[in-house]
Amino acid sequence: LNKTLLDAKTYMKKYKFISAYSILKSSIQLGIYHSDLFYLYGEVNRILKQFQEAEDYLLLALNFEMHSPYVFYSLGLLYQEVSQFKYSNSFFKLFLQLIDNADVHFQMAKNYSQIGKYIQTAEQLTKAININKEEVEYYKFRAEIYKLIGLTEMANDDEKMVQLILKSKYINN
Repeated sequence: LNKTLLDAKTYMKKYKFISAYSILKSSIQLGIYHSDLFYLYGEVNRILKQFQEAEDYLLLALNFEMHSPYVFYSLGLLYQEVSQFKYSNSFFKLFLQLIDNADVHFQMAKNYSQIGKYIQTAEQLTKAININKEEVEYYKFRAEIYKLIGLTEMANDDEKMVQLILKSKYINN
């Protein structure tokens, strides 16, 4: 099992998702029952846009007392991809209870934006920025949201931060 999991992760890092899918599916067909196997198989199915299979195996991974917190993240991404934004955020929140992560806050912000909750969008972007102050995309998105809700000066401040970060990266490279 360890070799299968390691090989699958290696394939996934190399974007060889069909290869990862094949070896994971083989282990499942052998009747191996393990949280990490179900998580990786669910994740590779999500990436391959096989959403029902992904959901089934990610939810199976949650049945184990010990499972990766990334199962919550994958379910959040899965439900985001099928436009179930509130459900997506419920899984992102479960992940954030275990690991504070800028990208997860950013994903939550995208969901809130999709359902028109712009104050919550800005709050999540602020949390993402507090974790990663160098990510231009977070400032750009928050500037757009600030403009939408009429906070022009704050939007301008974020746009200035984008320019400062880009200039700093340009100078340092």
